[in-house]
Amino acid sequence: MKTIVYIATFLYSFYPLFCFANFDSMQSYDDQSSDTLYFIGNRGTMIDNEEGGLIYHEEIVFTGDDIKYFNLLTEELVFTDSFVSDTLVFIKKLRMYYVYDIYLSDKLLLENIISLNGGSVPINDLVFYYDTYDTYKVYLSDGYPSWKVFDVTPIEEMQKIRDENFQKRKAGWDIFIQYLSDRNKIITALENINSASPIEIYSAEKTIYVNNPSGRNGVVAVYGIDGINVAERTMAGETTTIEMPVSGFYIVSVKVENEKPLRAKVVVK
Repeated sequence: MKTIVYIATFLYSFYPLFCFANFDSMQSYDDQSSDTLYFIGNRGTMIDNEEGGLIYHEEIVFTGDDIKYFNLLTEELVFTDSFVSDTLVFIKKLRMYYVYDIYLSDKLLLENIISLNGGSVPINDLVFYYDTYDTYKVYLSDGYPSWKVFDVTPIEEMQKIRDENFQKRKAGWDIFIQYLSDRNKIITALENINSASPIEIYSAEKTIYVNNPSGRNGVVAVYGIDGINVAERTMAGETTTIEMPVSGFYIVSVKVENEKPLRAKVVVK
């Protein structure tokens, strides 16, 4: 395990107990109340000698405490104002690192997350992406670019690869999302099929709502994050509701007549 995480975790979480702790009796992993989430950046520095080459460094770039919220729908990662006092400086700092790993204390959750600020080659795995051209927003995305903008390669092939990669990291991803959810750092946003006939998708407690002001015919399908269809309804009237018996994260797909399907991620508590 990486030394930097051991040291940081010890200082951050267990310093008050240093003189009295019995390491065999510390809390189990299931009790995550005092665990800390770390984003570890990896970068290389040129060696100034005859051989040349790179020395790779691992550094804590930010922690879960620095995250204000993660938007499951847009995949935007928003930081607290106190942490990001100067956005441009923060973005420049992010550009120092080639890849990121995410730890929960000393447990590796997600590794080799590619750091990216643009590019022309699609990436079908987890990407830490930051927009340096206009909005300066930061995203933790399931692939780059978004599946919505593919126009040269069949979406089905690209999405199949992304789905396979997602399954490989699903266990760590679920823990990551649960950590943020337990600390009220998960949100979802609303999205429209088009401006002429907006459709809203959102959740409240254990109910998923689809508002369809136009009243047009359509179908609502709900999938688990593993891709399995768990519910389906024909839209009737302006509002369609689906009661979900199990809490969790779901993908809602709405298909209205000849429109392209709209997908949104929701949280059912």
